[in-house]
Formats: sequence, C-alpha cells, structure tokens
Amino acid sequence: MSETLENQANIEEDFFEEDFLENTPHYISFTDEERKKINKLQENNTVEATTIIKEKAVRTIKKAYVITFTENWYNIVQHVGITAIELKVIFYIVDKMEYGNLISISQSAIANNINIHKSNVSRTFKNLIAKNVLFKDENGNVFMNSNLFSKGLSTKLNKEKYQNLKNAQITNQHIETAF
Repeated sequence: MSETLENQANIEEDFFEEDFLENTPHYISFTDEERKKINKLQENNTVEATTIIKEKAVRTIKKAYVITFTENWYNIVQHVGITAIELKVIFYIVDKMEYGNLISISQSAIANNINIHKSNVSRTFKNLIAKNVLFKDENGNVFMNSNLFSKGLSTKLNKEKYQNLKNAQITNQHIETAF
C-alpha cells in the first residue's frame, strides 16, 4: 500500500474511533440519523467525508422588541373592546416597559408623553386592569399581561424577569396561556 493510501486509511480509522464521536467538539454535531449513517458506512468501509468551514452569520435585532400573541390580542379587541385612548396607553407602555413586562413608569410620565390628562391615564389603567390587559400584583407592581405581549424571549430572561412574565400571565375566556 502506498504511503498516501496508508495515511488515508489511518485517517479513516481514526475518524471512526468511538471516542471521536463521544468527544466531538461542540461546534461539530451529529443528529441520531447522521450517527446511524456513519456507523453503517463504517461497517461497509465506504466513507467519503466533505468538510465545509464557513463563518456563522450573526443576526441580531438592534431595537427593543415585543412579541404579540395575536390570537389573544385579537380576542381582547374583538370581544372586550379597546378604546383609542387605551390603545395609545398600551402601545406607549409596550414601548417603555422592562423586559419581563414590569411597567416602571409613572402615570404622570405617560400622560405627559402622550399628551392626555393624568386622570384619563388613571381611568385607563383601571379599565385595562379590569380587561386583564394589565395586571397589578399584591405589592402594587403593574405588569402587561404576558399572554398578550411579551417583552423579551422567555428563554433568554434572567430568573426574576422570567418570573415576572409567568406571574403576569392572566387567562380568561378570551385569553389563553401563550407560553
């Protein structure tokens, strides 16, 4: 056997060593189906491998974002109703609330920033709590119902913010659990 073929045979043997599969670096992964194919190829001694190395594209969202659970939101609008002022307040809150849906902005600040009277904001908060759009916990903290809107991915939030999302999941005949 020529030296080149001998080296190739050694490489192929090394490739199939069990500890190669067990100690595969984290950036190389095989599905169960791929592992079965590798084992079958190993049994038949017919292997050809192609390696493609490329830089992974990184995609990021550059602005704050909110996930809307459209079916729940539609049901609230359709069956409960949302006024124009309530909608204005909701979308201001959605833009300003923290990841985890905590609303940490005063009603006065909301009134000033969307040009409505503070008493209208207060009334709107009461209405939105009654409609289960907003949620007020036992400590007086106010959250956006996370079955309607979720600021941040639940899987990417720290424990406290994730717990806020879970605590602010209000359900009723029009709102189902979203996650």
